[in-house]
Amino acid sequence: MPTADRAAAPYDAPAREGAGPAAGAPADAAAGAPSTAPGEPDGAGTGCPVCGAAAPEDAGPAECPGCRWPLRAGPVLGPLTPELLRAFDDRLATARRRYDLTAAARAAGHPGHGDDALYARLQRHVRNGPPRPGEAAEALRGPWPQEPPARPLREVAGTHARGAAETLALEIAADGLTAVVLARADDGDLYERAETASWPWTALLPTLPADPDAARFLLAGGIGDRLPRDPDTTRTLEQSLTGLLRPGAVLPDAPYSGAALPDPSYPGAPPPGPPGPGVAPAVLACGLPGWPVPESVLAALRRRHPDAVAVRIPTGPARPPRQVLRHAPGLSALACGPGPDPGTAHLALGRPDGSAEVRTPGAAEPLAERDLHTGRVTALDLAPDLRGLVTGGSDGAVRLWSYGGSGRSRTLAWHEGWVNAVRYRGGAVFSLGDDGLLRRSDPSRPLGAPDGAGYPLKVGWSAATALEVTSDGRILAVGGAAGVGLWDALSGHRLGRLTTGSSVTGLALDAADRLLAVGCADGRVHVHDLRRRTGADELPGHTGAVRHLTFGPHGLLAACGESGAIRAWPAGRARQGSCGTPVGLHAAAVRGLAVTPAGHLLSASADGLVRAWPSPEPL
Repeated sequence: MPTADRAAAPYDAPAREGAGPAAGAPADAAAGAPSTAPGEPDGAGTGCPVCGAAAPEDAGPAECPGCRWPLRAGPVLGPLTPELLRAFDDRLATARRRYDLTAAARAAGHPGHGDDALYARLQRHVRNGPPRPGEAAEALRGPWPQEPPARPLREVAGTHARGAAETLALEIAADGLTAVVLARADDGDLYERAETASWPWTALLPTLPADPDAARFLLAGGIGDRLPRDPDTTRTLEQSLTGLLRPGAVLPDAPYSGAALPDPSYPGAPPPGPPGPGVAPAVLACGLPGWPVPESVLAALRRRHPDAVAVRIPTGPARPPRQVLRHAPGLSALACGPGPDPGTAHLALGRPDGSAEVRTPGAAEPLAERDLHTGRVTALDLAPDLRGLVTGGSDGAVRLWSYGGSGRSRTLAWHEGWVNAVRYRGGAVFSLGDDGLLRRSDPSRPLGAPDGAGYPLKVGWSAATALEVTSDGRILAVGGAAGVGLWDALSGHRLGRLTTGSSVTGLALDAADRLLAVGCADGRVHVHDLRRRTGADELPGHTGAVRHLTFGPHGLLAACGESGAIRAWPAGRARQGSCGTPVGLHAAAVRGLAVTPAGHLLSASADGLVRAWPSPEPL
């Protein structure tokens, strides 16, 4: 008597290990199943025609534990007519589409911070597609399995550090694996060190397709019609992960030669031993619940390191790659701002040898680079409407480099001694030097033309350490030993003074020109409201002079002290005396802080490392 079981429509593709379960499936199905059942010889089982999970041919459950597809059905009374076979094929095609749509939704960040545009793109990989009307929306509704509560990585590391000076963490994310060290700074707080080691998924799984969308779809459990499948996913991952969490572990495709895991590490010979003195157990953090391949990585690492702490970290909008670049000769200045075209950003870097470069954040090669000064570059500012970069150097020169036009540079002004700050605002270039002079230069006029009425301003050498200018170029803020002086940029007249109680070492204005952040030599940050002229909010937290500050989106204020520690506050609503949230820690002196138009915080240190940091949580 004929039966309407899976033999009526044999699965024409090999069982795919690592395929993800449908929404609501048991968690033990997430890591996939071997191509044959345990204890069975090769070829003794047939994969589920929907999810590819293996199941015995003549025994076992009546339905697939991963996707709930019926593997065995009762007898059919009468012949298997073409109508019955077509109905069966339609049900199978619908189940396959639903399975792949669930994987596509998961890959696009659902449930939670879903990217609808990415979800729409991923639907081209769905089997038996395109989806029928309403199927894509239905897949988004779930049901989705309930996951354990998520906790921020720094909070977890702080809980498990138990007073240890350092904690090693391995974060599993959509772009691959990243190893970081969380260390206690002089202030006692736990910071993420700037040095990282990263391994993209293509290094761990060479069979992944080059198309990022297709790779993401497979990592999230999708199968698709024409995507390559690796039947040895678990074996490949185990081989790739053999050396992780050991001293000097480097994968062949690590993104830079210094990708050995930073100290602290664990004894070298596998199996790994317990952490050494002053080192807490490693933290294995995964922010991709339900993604079969990342879940397999987490399981493999837990087997190799039973003492490690495995946690869920929050999922959210895509974070920037941690390491933007490492520049071997070192860096002396940093600036970032909008590019000449809408939606673009340019990153400017100054070097100790007097050269500068401009690049798109994350790009492997700079857009342009040029030698500009005979000494180190000490100050930078982008001039988007001129497609240029304003630079100041230890040679006293202020130059405008047309990196996006002719490529030539011209000198705008000279100072006696170092140029401490430059700003391009309101069509003019303002520069502050060690000579105690504040100069105003018109880029359209030749060198030697008068600065303008009231210029140069003699602010005094002790008051020439920091400079900020409103976006319209009308008000100047000049910081020094006696606080912050406010000046009318058009007339050169003094408007007032802000007292700080300590020498001013850094200044930053928010995008609305309302809040002025003042970094001081005593490690405190003062936030003044220039419109209300009320008392300043005082924000402690740093152990040395605060030389670099920047405002980000939603009122975020970030500042860096001499120790290399970066902290952040919600400037518009920071509580008086709040120490803020630790963000990151550089081993070398920080030469600049900036925020990209996308809201990512960038920091550059003297050792040539440029890091991108996500907005800290909680704020």
